[in-house]
Amino acid sequence: MPVTDDDGVTVATGGEPAGHPHAHCNDRHLNSREDVLTDWLYCIRFMKKKTANMEAIAENTLRNSCEKRLKKRSDSIRFYMLFGHVAMTNCCMCRGECTRKHQNHPERQNDYASNQETAISG
Repeated sequence: MPVTDDDGVTVATGGEPAGHPHAHCNDRHLNSREDVLTDWLYCIRFMKKKTANMEAIAENTLRNSCEKRLKKRSDSIRFYMLFGHVAMTNCCMCRGECTRKHQNHPERQNDYASNQETAISG
């Protein structure tokens, strides 16, 4: 049996405690089961929207980070395509002192070997 206050506004119904937070909201009887259900549906819809927004933000963030990473890689590939020959020339200016770099340029291995022989015999 519903409990009402002095003004006749429902304070509590069967399963809800007296002094429910919605008891006097806009003088409506928000403690009825239909209104509680409406509140729940509103809450669920709100949370779905919020979740969808968070997913969209996460997806955009991930996409932006991937695009940045790809741009960095393509920039470095473009750099090596443009300036790779300069880097190789600079590498081989060391005259046999940088073995690791020469392994990246097999066509220069003979230069390296002849420089080593010159260094040993000299």
